[in-house]
Amino acid sequence: MRRYEENRNNNRNNNNRGQKLYEPKQQYGQVQEQQRNLRSRELRRKQLAVQEREFTRQNLKYNQVQFTTWFNQISGQVPTIHQIIQKFQAYNNLEELFTKMKIHSDQLNSYIYLMKIFGQQNQYDVQQYIDLILSSQSFSTQLNEKCTLLLLYQDSIDYMNQELDTIHQLFFNLKLRDYQALKQSNIANFLYVLKIIELYNPKLKNQVVQIIDNCDKHISSIYSTNQILLWRKTPIYPVELEFFQQNDKPNQLFGKLETLPSENISFDQYIDFHFNLLRQDYIVELKEAIISLNESGFENINRKINNNVGLYQNIELISAGMNNQDIVWKIQVEQFNLDGRNQKKIRWEKSKKLASGSLICLTNIECYPLIFGVITQRDQIQNQYKNGKIQLEFRFLNLNTQLMQFLNLFSQKTILIQSEGLIDPILYYLESLKKKQSLPFSQIIIQNQNVVSYPLYLNDNCIFNIDLSYNDYYQGYKFNIYQQIWPQLQTTLDVSQVNAIQLMLQREVALVQGPPGTGKTYCGALAVRILYENLQKKDFPILIVCYTNHALDQFLEHIIKFVPIEYVARLGGASKNPILEQCQIRCRQKVNFEFQDFNKLKKKMSKIIERMLYYKYKIMPKDIQTFWPNLYEQLIFYFIQDNNLDKNFDFNQNTAEELVKNWINCQKPQDDIIINGYLNGMNHYFTMNQIHGISQQFQILQKTSNLKKKYHDSSDEEIDEYLDSDEENIYNNYSQNNLNFNSFDVEKAIIEFNYLNQNQNQLHYDYCSIEKIKAYVNSQKGNPWKLNQKDIKEILKYLQCLRYQNDSIKFQNQYKQFSEQSNKLKELQDENEIQILNSMKIVGVTVTGVAKQTKKLQQLNTKIMVIEEAAEVLESHIASILTSNLQHLILIGDHQQLKPTLKNYALQEKFKANVSLFERLFLNKIPSVTLSSQRRMKTKFADFIRQIYGQTYEDHPDILKLNEKEIIGLEKDLVFFNHNWLEEENENSKENKQEAQMIYKMVLYLLDCGHQQNQITVLTLYLKQAQALKRLFVKQKSIKVQTVDNYQGEENDIVIISLVRNNKNNNLGYIKIENRINVALSRAKIGLYVFGNFDFILKASSPGCTWQKMILLAQKKNCLNDYINTKCIPHGNCQIIRRPEDWNKIKPHLCDKQCLKNYQNCNHLCDKKCHLNDSHQAINCPFQCDRIINCGHKCRYLCREKCECIEIVEFTLPCGHKIKDKCGTDLKTYKCQEKLQITFSKCDHKTIYTCSERLKYTKECLKNCQRKLLCGHICNKICSQNCELCEQECQKQRPCGHKNKCKNKCYQICTPCDTLVETKLICGHQSNFACYSLNKNIQNYICQQDCIKKRECGHDDQICKNKCNQLCSLCEKIITRQLKCGHDIQVKCCQSDIEVQKEKCMKECQKKRDCKHDSICLNKCHEQCSPCLKLIKKTLICGHSIQIQCYKSKEIYLCQDKCEKIRPCNHNQKCTNICSKQCSPCNEIIKHTFPCGHTHEFFCHSYQSQIENFICSKSCLLQRSCGHDSPCLSKCYENKCSPCQQIVNKKLDCGHLIQVECFRFNKIYKCKQPCNKIRECGHIFPCSTLCSDECQPCKLELFKNLPCGHKHLVKCYQYEQPIICKENCIKIRECGHLYPCTNQCNQNCTNCKQIVQLNLKCGHEIDVECSQSQFFYQNYKCQKQCIKTRVCGHNYPCFNMCFKTDECTPCQDKIFKFLDCGHQSQILCYQSILDLKIQCDLPCNKKRSCGHNVACDKLCFQPCSPCTEQCEYVFKCGHQSSIMCYQKQDETFLKNFACMHPCNKKKICGHKTICTQKCYQQCDLCQNEIQLILNCGHLKQTICSENLNTLKCSQPCLIPKQCGHPCKQICGEQCQECEENITKRFPSCYHQKIIKCYQKNLYMVCEELVPVKYSCDKHTMNISCFQAQIKLKQCPECTKCNIF
Repeated sequence: MRRYEENRNNNRNNNNRGQKLYEPKQQYGQVQEQQRNLRSRELRRKQLAVQEREFTRQNLKYNQVQFTTWFNQISGQVPTIHQIIQKFQAYNNLEELFTKMKIHSDQLNSYIYLMKIFGQQNQYDVQQYIDLILSSQSFSTQLNEKCTLLLLYQDSIDYMNQELDTIHQLFFNLKLRDYQALKQSNIANFLYVLKIIELYNPKLKNQVVQIIDNCDKHISSIYSTNQILLWRKTPIYPVELEFFQQNDKPNQLFGKLETLPSENISFDQYIDFHFNLLRQDYIVELKEAIISLNESGFENINRKINNNVGLYQNIELISAGMNNQDIVWKIQVEQFNLDGRNQKKIRWEKSKKLASGSLICLTNIECYPLIFGVITQRDQIQNQYKNGKIQLEFRFLNLNTQLMQFLNLFSQKTILIQSEGLIDPILYYLESLKKKQSLPFSQIIIQNQNVVSYPLYLNDNCIFNIDLSYNDYYQGYKFNIYQQIWPQLQTTLDVSQVNAIQLMLQREVALVQGPPGTGKTYCGALAVRILYENLQKKDFPILIVCYTNHALDQFLEHIIKFVPIEYVARLGGASKNPILEQCQIRCRQKVNFEFQDFNKLKKKMSKIIERMLYYKYKIMPKDIQTFWPNLYEQLIFYFIQDNNLDKNFDFNQNTAEELVKNWINCQKPQDDIIINGYLNGMNHYFTMNQIHGISQQFQILQKTSNLKKKYHDSSDEEIDEYLDSDEENIYNNYSQNNLNFNSFDVEKAIIEFNYLNQNQNQLHYDYCSIEKIKAYVNSQKGNPWKLNQKDIKEILKYLQCLRYQNDSIKFQNQYKQFSEQSNKLKELQDENEIQILNSMKIVGVTVTGVAKQTKKLQQLNTKIMVIEEAAEVLESHIASILTSNLQHLILIGDHQQLKPTLKNYALQEKFKANVSLFERLFLNKIPSVTLSSQRRMKTKFADFIRQIYGQTYEDHPDILKLNEKEIIGLEKDLVFFNHNWLEEENENSKENKQEAQMIYKMVLYLLDCGHQQNQITVLTLYLKQAQALKRLFVKQKSIKVQTVDNYQGEENDIVIISLVRNNKNNNLGYIKIENRINVALSRAKIGLYVFGNFDFILKASSPGCTWQKMILLAQKKNCLNDYINTKCIPHGNCQIIRRPEDWNKIKPHLCDKQCLKNYQNCNHLCDKKCHLNDSHQAINCPFQCDRIINCGHKCRYLCREKCECIEIVEFTLPCGHKIKDKCGTDLKTYKCQEKLQITFSKCDHKTIYTCSERLKYTKECLKNCQRKLLCGHICNKICSQNCELCEQECQKQRPCGHKNKCKNKCYQICTPCDTLVETKLICGHQSNFACYSLNKNIQNYICQQDCIKKRECGHDDQICKNKCNQLCSLCEKIITRQLKCGHDIQVKCCQSDIEVQKEKCMKECQKKRDCKHDSICLNKCHEQCSPCLKLIKKTLICGHSIQIQCYKSKEIYLCQDKCEKIRPCNHNQKCTNICSKQCSPCNEIIKHTFPCGHTHEFFCHSYQSQIENFICSKSCLLQRSCGHDSPCLSKCYENKCSPCQQIVNKKLDCGHLIQVECFRFNKIYKCKQPCNKIRECGHIFPCSTLCSDECQPCKLELFKNLPCGHKHLVKCYQYEQPIICKENCIKIRECGHLYPCTNQCNQNCTNCKQIVQLNLKCGHEIDVECSQSQFFYQNYKCQKQCIKTRVCGHNYPCFNMCFKTDECTPCQDKIFKFLDCGHQSQILCYQSILDLKIQCDLPCNKKRSCGHNVACDKLCFQPCSPCTEQCEYVFKCGHQSSIMCYQKQDETFLKNFACMHPCNKKKICGHKTICTQKCYQQCDLCQNEIQLILNCGHLKQTICSENLNTLKCSQPCLIPKQCGHPCKQICGEQCQECEENITKRFPSCYHQKIIKCYQKNLYMVCEELVPVKYSCDKHTMNISCFQAQIKLKQCPECTKCNIF
């Protein structure tokens, strides 16, 4: 609002800019005032809203208490059905009342009674009430607990059959009509109890056998009631009741999964089928496993049934946390071994066990209860865990999961069951299907029609700008895309691709089948580009959906080439392209959400969890009153009765609670607490014999130790690894985006929870004992005071359990609130993201990712959806993602490749779920296009694919270049390797170890040949084989090892396929499926190698199947062999490989010849035998290095190592010392280690040090001082430190004479004396004070004796109760004072002034009214008069009069009389409204004639508006322009006649006559008569076309002579066309050789491979193929050694190869060279032309610059050694000393060289004391004692060297304060505020208060407590004096107050 005001002011300023520059100040003030008023109103509105919410909350709380109290008494009062219904109908919020109802001891009985009476009546419709009860958390919690207790104490309960029958009747009363309610009931818990009794308790089973039979019949009736078309009411999550077996078969409880009929399918039938199919698919395997485990137990597991689930045990709670979406629980589990299996080490980083997104079920060994969840995260490593443990995080799947059941589960033998596969996407699909109201394209998808129209969004524009060139710049040709024949456009597309583009643009549902390598993705992207370019102005994005992340990345990589990346959005993660990461939507806008309330809710949930974990429920009296009110009342009643108290004795709340608290603690109440006097009825309290006994618990559910392990074969191990699964990657990206959980801060509680064995002994009370205690308490003589202490403890334990259950219910309700708030927040965040997505042009997402985004995409304004690989997607998934506003669907895929699959194979086969929507529409003959030109693989590979697609699968011309590529190292590029190695026997999957080894060795060989890892892919049809291969290729991480099912849509240069299968049962398994064969053989581009036993496959396959065709074709191509030929790359030799070990033979070398290749950057030749890898880099050269280093020494390392001089030479350091080290050592960083000694002249200490540390040790002495100080102590500091200040303990005597020890150091001032001294106070009392603060404490001491001062009011009989230092207590004497109104009141003296001012007169009001009426005022004297109720007459604006009460005279009234006003139209129609309202419309009829002559009637009230907008709809009467009389069908308002339908004759250009309608006469027509034209060729060949069409080509066959000499039979119209001769080539080669040509006649001859000898330019001869001779002559590099003559004339050999054109290798013959010093040095020849600095290594003979004759011991090239001649040096102080000559030039030495002579300087102060320091040191400080005058004027004795500025005066301060009190600080310290005590008197109340002197000017209020009366005039309350003006609230002690 404020922003609106500011904008309005700104606009007003802009409009008046020309008139005024600034607004007046007055106007600005008005605006500010308006803004303040707006803020005030907004604040008041919020306050009112808060008050209203609080009132509503209190009202709901009151209703809740009333309803709960009534409900809990139902079982005792036994109301009728009529009374119950009447009570229920009285409450509007019955559902909320049931939801928030607390646990009660008798509540379950009330539920049982209600269900019984509901089941027996037929008068009322009680279904809604039954649903409320069954969904009530309190009912569910108590029933679960009851079933658990019956299970635990089944052997101790006397009437077990009655208990079970009661629960059975509870459900049976619902009958079959209540099926919907029964689904959500807790009947599953009851069934588990019966099952366990039946299995483990045969004795009890005989007693309850009838109940078990009745229950079986009941369950059968339940399953028989399930119906079809209930998908909207079916929960998407599993329900416990589904996991029961009936008639030895697991039943489908929800709906019915039935096959769809072939026709007349309704929308509901279609959605119901797909919903139930998806739901059953993810539940059925888990259901079968749990039923099996339920029957057989966990020690004898049926491995076949439980093969698809994972089992884990011993669940342990680790932590709990939450974010804004959900609550997460972190647990730890260990591998299952209850059946004796051995634990194995799992590679968790590669395992899909417990993967994120998996469905899990937490239960115990009896499968009771079942808690379902979804894993959100799992640890990746196991190193930190022992015994096969791993940690994971999960969330509850069902919001109704009870926290109590979850926590109780940990105290039992726990089991975790995992169902493999992602569950979250399926849940999103199911949720989307449930919300479906309609389905786009339903006539095609549901009704199976094959007539497809154009997209609706093209109604207004079908002219497109088409460009098929795929250039960077879009330049198209405009035309109507619906025309049958498109114009010729520039493009590289083939005909089928152009047809596919045309179909995708024209049809609302388009199918494009793309066989392998035909470019279906390319076509799809091009179609999207055309749509994007022509629909840019539309405001909807195009949705791209792909099956995998890889396919989506490929598609979007095409898209971003022509669509700006800012208009492309990619939903989800797992993109491997960094550019596409920019397309991720990251919306972080603020949302209008109450985060404060949301966080409070989360905090409440955290507190409940913490409380339930600790289980520290301390029972208070209020708990008994809440959960067992009958017991609470009995305790009060019997206490009064036992002690003979009056029955009307009134206990207040505190007394009653104190009484019950004594009973809780088993203590007798104290007499004086309850009532004054002796209570004699408590003698027999707590003396009764114990009621409860020790009940025997059923031990089957308790924790026990593990069984002994048995060892199984490794073949029984489960498959636990997976390979590059897109689904897991997508889910992890979705779940982790946001899934950083905040801890609940309950870690300590969880630690104690686990330490106490999960509260195992506290969770359940003794059922039998409590029932007996209840019976005793409810009996007539049941006195709870007589109960034994053990019975009371059992009751307290029972109440703890009730509180525990109540907390569980609270958490359940708050969890639902949290979920609702979380969904609201998610919707608000999604709204922002949807706005962004709607602004995009392209939105891409995977099929799995679209499941999570379904809700968001349903709101997306998209009209076009493109689904790539649509034939691999389930129809159920596509049906769930089709949005309601979709108008164009493009499906791209190939149903002859991989098909969609369900998790459960039996469901898939039964309902044909592997038929995709794409395939179904294709078979239904929906318009489609099949691409026909492949551009991926060589022709020989495509021949195999043509066995599936036929000859329409053609090669693109570009494939010719691909056919010429060869595989380096292998003779053939296509091999079907035939072997007889048997597969391993394994039920889970298949493996062939020898085949895997063969492939592994082959791949290693290919890598050695130079192929890159990313060029090779290894495929297999079995997961077990893929895992085995993956383990082999651990080091080769870039080798792609994958199953065929996960590789569709991808390709690679070399593909190796492992078929695995070879067994004695002739079972082919997966490899016989044609779709998988198609995918496997179509992935390779230049090399395809298939491994398998093809003899076995041929034998086991059926006649005419695909494999037989493939094998026969392989035999025909001569590529089916039992060997592989390798080919030597350098020399062309071949070797045969038949077994894996044969690869080892060719690993070192391929042939016996030498390699002789040059190493890089050196002249050495490789002397190894022929080898594969190109390892001739410089780092691999093994020869000795022959280089000369810059220092002149020769390198001693190998050629491949870095050159470095390692010669040992002698150096002279700057300090003069000599060392020997490696040549090139840096002397600047070298530290001299020579040992030296120094003697300090001051202290005569000697120190040994290393030369490099001389600065540290020569500067000052570092030994201990040991001098004797003036105080007598020995100095223990370092010698060089100042020892003037003694830091030892002080031993000086105190001036006061006390002997307590000083705690300071010797040089410090002594600590104050704290000896106590007895002193007399001013008031006469004596007290003890510390010596050091004696004077100060006496002045500030506050006396604590009783006060004896006289009162100022004169009432001395009122004794003061305060202390001496305090103000006198208030005078309590009662006096009489007069109010302002004249009445007298009795008040206390201390309150008299306040009461007179504040007292309100409570007498009746007698004031006169302003209106002068005599009506009596009903209010009190001090209140405002009540409203005047006298009736008066008031005249309204319309003239009518009304009677009203006086106080309402100023209110505005609307007249309620009938209207009598005259209408403006002057019509006489009466108005039907009242006087105060607008007149009713006039309905008088008016006639009007229009210009066309027609007359129409109108109502008066709408006459003018209808005339203006009226359109005449009568028939047209105009004459036609053609003159015909055919009637016009148009209307009058159209002003245009309809087309003339008269038939006329028209002559065509060919001469034929036709009859046409008149309005079509000018239209051009084509003649439909048969053609009779004469052909141009003159042949008489019949033409079957029409007269208007072009004649068909003449197909008369003729012979045509070709230039090559062959004759071909051709048709007439093809005679002039060039013909390609495909006969075998017989041309003579230009070279003359007779080497055969294998090409066709029309092709160029193949290269001549005849071996010839070629003379090179250098004179050498080599053997080459004839076709390469010319190339070798021009480009061949001779590999022999160079023999050219050197320029220097030496005969040193050159190591270069002949082909090198640069200079020969350097000549290394030795020669002599003269140096600058005159010496000669021997060097290599090639170094003579180099500018080398050669170091002379002869002895030095140079003269020194100082002139001394000291000999130099260095070599000639080295600097001269330092001169050691002794010289004199004079210090600045005048002293002299001897140093070496070279040290005079060493500035560093001179700077640190100090004079060591004794000091002879005079002191500045003039004192004649001898200095003990050396000359270079600072003189000693003067220690003579002197007296100094301080700045304050005081004298202080100190030593001479002390600084005057640092001295502090210790005398008392003499400066007086302004208040007159003396200052108590030390002189020199800042004066503080005066702390003297003074008395302050408050003028308004005359009270006094002792304060500090500095506080006398501060504002204070009187805090003296004074009594103030409530409005009842009976009770008072003590409050502070300054608060006496505030109105008191209503009196809490009585209810007579009526002021409020």
